[in-house]
Amino acid sequence: MTLQSTAAPPITPTSSLKERYVMPTKPHPVASGFGPATTAKETWDRLTGEPLIYASMGTLQNGLESVFSAIAEAVGTRPGMQLVLSISESLEPGKVNSLPANCIVVKNASQIEFLKRAALCITHAGLNTVLESLALGVPMVAIPVSTDQPGVAARIAYTNTGSYVPLQELTTPRLSTFIDEVLTNPEYRQNTNKMREAIAKTNGLEVAADLLEQAFNLSPARELAFASVVSQISERTSRTV
Repeated sequence: MTLQSTAAPPITPTSSLKERYVMPTKPHPVASGFGPATTAKETWDRLTGEPLIYASMGTLQNGLESVFSAIAEAVGTRPGMQLVLSISESLEPGKVNSLPANCIVVKNASQIEFLKRAALCITHAGLNTVLESLALGVPMVAIPVSTDQPGVAARIAYTNTGSYVPLQELTTPRLSTFIDEVLTNPEYRQNTNKMREAIAKTNGLEVAADLLEQAFNLSPARELAFASVVSQISERTSRTV
């Protein structure tokens, strides 16, 4: 299976905002294991078919070597699971300790494609990753670092769609305990699936587009300018979340 990016449709003055605004995605370079940059296909070829634990600490926090080492050590004791670590360009895979033999290390991964195969997501509780996990029915263990992340992690615990451990309290045994709890207690998956169904039913992007068209009385020409601004904002957000 080859990962492909989904290009945004061309903007035309005759199409409505909700028909033509799609969050832009870009192809990303991917690194597998300890080797040099490789193709997405080669990365997928390394998947064993075992349940995935996908771990990412976001764009800004993805250089946290000690956190990834704790994740690798906590997950590495579990037979029948495969770990995918999404690290930053600034962190070399060789600096992460205790990597399991079948672990895949990627840089700037196509996150949704991995989440589709995941039994668990270990995240910094960034809102994008949390919403993508919920939309795909994937329970989480969060390690919040800063900004809004502690609040988002608290909502994960409140909705029982996962659990969290603050960065300052992170230890390998404690993380291992949370991973075990979320993987073995079916309530987390059940609650996450309820959230997935609610997100799909709400259809938030289309509803938001309708509200914006109504609020700004958008004509085709105004929509063209507005969509361009939204696209620029989304591009900047994707670099920092």
